[in-house]
Amino acid sequence: MKLGFYSISCCAAALLLAGCQSTNQAQNSSMEAAPSVGQISSNDVDVVRAVGSNIGDRILTALQNNDYSLVKDLPIGDGKNVFTQEKFDQLYQKVQDQGGIVSFAYLGDLNMRPYHRMLWKVSFKDKPELKDGAGVDVLFEVVMVKLNDSYRAAGFAFRQ
Repeated sequence: MKLGFYSISCCAAALLLAGCQSTNQAQNSSMEAAPSVGQISSNDVDVVRAVGSNIGDRILTALQNNDYSLVKDLPIGDGKNVFTQEKFDQLYQKVQDQGGIVSFAYLGDLNMRPYHRMLWKVSFKDKPELKDGAGVDVLFEVVMVKLNDSYRAAGFAFRQ
């Protein structure tokens, strides 16, 4: 089971990065200004928490119900690329291979400047091939960042 959740984490990170990389060489070589990562101040924490909890809840609900429409317009990555249906489908299949999500609950967040980490407990369904019949709980993490003047999920992953 450990290897499976490691695969989900790697898959989520790889899919996110792949979805956020440009395939247009001309665009990559242009002299665009790099996005500015700002500090999340103590005044910003409530806003970041609200935005991040919405993002995390929608990602987990989408993965629980196979509903890409919940995540297609979320502020994930650098804003130039989207979390595509194909990437979502690949991640959904990995989640299903682990038994599927039965429930999730927000645990809290950590202010780790310049990022803000948000954590959920995710419970997976029992898998018939496991002798004990017990499901498994893992952590789900969304890393929030202030990019230019907006709050975005820099990434997300399952952690065991």
